[in-house]
Amino acid sequence: METKEPNAYDDNGNPIRLSYSGGGMETKEPEGKKFRKNPVIISATQWFKNGDHPQDNCEMLKDQDGILFKSEGKIVRYYRNPADNDLHKCMYCDDIMLNHGWIDTLKGGHMVCPGDWIITGVQGEHYPIKDKIFLATYEKVEPEGGEVERLLKFICDMVAGVRSDSSCSFEIGRVEEQIKFLIKSSNKEAVEKERERIIKSFNGMFTRSLDGGDK
Repeated sequence: METKEPNAYDDNGNPIRLSYSGGGMETKEPEGKKFRKNPVIISATQWFKNGDHPQDNCEMLKDQDGILFKSEGKIVRYYRNPADNDLHKCMYCDDIMLNHGWIDTLKGGHMVCPGDWIITGVQGEHYPIKDKIFLATYEKVEPEGGEVERLLKFICDMVAGVRSDSSCSFEIGRVEEQIKFLIKSSNKEAVEKERERIIKSFNGMFTRSLDGGDK
């Protein structure tokens, strides 16, 4: 009897993986549709002690003896567990429990070790993440205008190296006009476009300088 070639999709058009059991009977395992996670910019603060989170809003208070102390943080609170001794060492970071914090997450309360990062999610929620995992997962986002500042320094260094060459003076003036445009711009595409134009200007500048100026 002729065997029909197995189909790679189910009746709903979803891709499936075909496999065979020991008895030779065909089984179908749905794979589901594939998705790519959208890049999301998050806010994060590394926590070491009470008051480190910018939303903790701690205040300086006085106890009954007149000694100043910092009030408990609003986001990362004190770690409190009657079953734990304050001097007991944490199994994760080896620091004593007295130096730990506690934070409310969408999945319940969570302990915070000194050095953990506190992330603020897209819904305003907060949760801790270990330093090694954070550094392996996230990279710092440059503040708006950071690309302009780096490019401006690069251009100024180049200008300083050729300003004494009179044959390049008109080129320098044109480049400086481009610099003024970049300072006012916060559009990354515009910055990149001007970067290319400026590099071309300097390439022409150096070529004429090496050739002894304009003929």
